[in-house]
Amino acid sequence: MAWLRNLPRTREFFLQVLGGLELEGYNIVGDGTVQALLPILTGHAESDLHSARKDENGATQVDDFPWIWDRFKEAGYVTAWAEDMAYIGTFQMRLKGFLHQPTDHSMRPYFLMAEPMYRHFLPWCAGSEVRHMRFLNWFRELYHMYGNKPKFMFGFHSEYSHNSINNLKKIDTDLNNLLKYLHSSGYLNHTILVLMGDHGSRFSNLRATPQGKLEERMPYFAFSFPPSLVKSHPKAITNFKINTHRLTTPFDVHKTFLDVLNFKNTQDYTNKRGISLFKEVHRNRSCEDANIERHWCACLQWTKVKNPGLAKVVAEAVMQFLNEKTAKVRNLCAMLTVVKIISMSQVSPNVEVLQYKKSLDHHGDFPDMTDNMTLNYNYYQIALVTEPGSGHFEVTVKYSTVTKEFFISDTEMSRTNRYHNASLCIQHKYPHLRAYCFCV
Repeated sequence: MAWLRNLPRTREFFLQVLGGLELEGYNIVGDGTVQALLPILTGHAESDLHSARKDENGATQVDDFPWIWDRFKEAGYVTAWAEDMAYIGTFQMRLKGFLHQPTDHSMRPYFLMAEPMYRHFLPWCAGSEVRHMRFLNWFRELYHMYGNKPKFMFGFHSEYSHNSINNLKKIDTDLNNLLKYLHSSGYLNHTILVLMGDHGSRFSNLRATPQGKLEERMPYFAFSFPPSLVKSHPKAITNFKINTHRLTTPFDVHKTFLDVLNFKNTQDYTNKRGISLFKEVHRNRSCEDANIERHWCACLQWTKVKNPGLAKVVAEAVMQFLNEKTAKVRNLCAMLTVVKIISMSQVSPNVEVLQYKKSLDHHGDFPDMTDNMTLNYNYYQIALVTEPGSGHFEVTVKYSTVTKEFFISDTEMSRTNRYHNASLCIQHKYPHLRAYCFCV
């Protein structure tokens, strides 16, 4: 949601022109950037690997971690890694970092030299140029330099989002222009492009709300594929599209990268920690299956509501909404009434997400579960039958515990049985009302 709010131009071009596919069920597996990026770049959690922590005896640098860019380099790819805010680098702040430059090209030397000079310039500037353009143009120049040679490039820009996610708006136009350039120049005809965040806001007013907690756990992650790959591997792309609505993790992204190098048309299984997104992820995959600890699991809890009085009140709110939809054509469409409530469930973030406050240590190993956050909204999903016409509806209803109001949207309402000719009287003039109208 933070990406949608702050990078609308980039997202629109990515989806509409480049055919981008967004992982709507992408869930992080730990606290902070290291826990977000290590599974993507190595296929392992930090606890799987030897210690590289500055405060532990015997810890060593991270050079011998199984980095994905090493696999690509072995396959003949040019490799590149860029990260701004070098003074708090992902693998340098609490870990011992790299002894040797990990990729063919790296922006770390530049940022180590440039960052101490920032105080001499206007905010966000390096001399007469905005700083983020140095970052974006570096990738543009790598395309110029290497042309059609295979490349694995990973860029991680933090300056606009680290302290306040709202500053991310500053990069939207220029990031969009870079994508347009790569597209018009033909570079994306042979490129799998990934747009992503590591995690949502961890320290902000928004983070102190249930919405903020969910955003922290579900950063933006999306892929676009070149037409040649879509044509040569249609089943893999079909599976990927299915998986955009399934529970996915950073471990899955790593397996997907490995499949790019050595595609194997074999089936994965739900209980594996990482599943290539070119294979179908099981629709019932759980956080436990995906190795996501419960306080990081953004999957919602569904609880059957066994309160007939509450179900009746929610159903009445739905009826009021439906009848208001057809009020302007009441001479044509009958008033609807509820004749049966099939079921109703309450939907909410799982309890441990609400209880999680922060990590007790700076490595993110131990959670503080003392938060007593309460919900300002309850969400109900109700299935009911209306007459006349025996209409079956499934509706998600939002209820404010503060104002005691119900909120219902067309986009969260489904007519689940056929209405055939029941709405024939309005189907040409008011086609958007067909699901709600029983002609009198």
